[in-house]
Amino acid sequence: NMAAQATSGQLPQLNITVVCRDKKDSPVVISNIRAKDENDEVTLYNPSEHEITLDGIYISDDSSNLKKTKIPNIVLEGGKSYILYGSKNVLSRSLGSARLGFNLRKGETLYLSDENGNIIEQILIPDLARADTSYIRNPYTGAFRECE
Repeated sequence: NMAAQATSGQLPQLNITVVCRDKKDSPVVISNIRAKDENDEVTLYNPSEHEITLDGIYISDDSSNLKKTKIPNIVLEGGKSYILYGSKNVLSRSLGSARLGFNLRKGETLYLSDENGNIIEQILIPDLARADTSYIRNPYTGAFRECE
């Protein structure tokens, strides 16, 4: 049938189906960073379709102290996020949400690690061009970009 389409001047049509398999050992990832003084926040994301327990996971801005802040022992459902607020962020007090225990600064590296000191992820916080932007991970490529 492709030959008939080619002779009639039509381009052949190709249908592609992408199949993604869920990885059972997918770790939690950092999906969003906002380093803006009183609005500091980090969003953790479960990219898998299964639950992940955050027990034994730590976040830090200091490579010599990877266990600076222990993430609360919660179960994060597949495709769900969990927000950690910076020390100065007023939302952390009003919502009773988890706190980073430190503030974020451009140019520093943010570390996510396990209780054995293995680094799960490390991300350099860039100097964002505008005060109202975040540094967001593309869920398909894993690359970060500045976003309003």
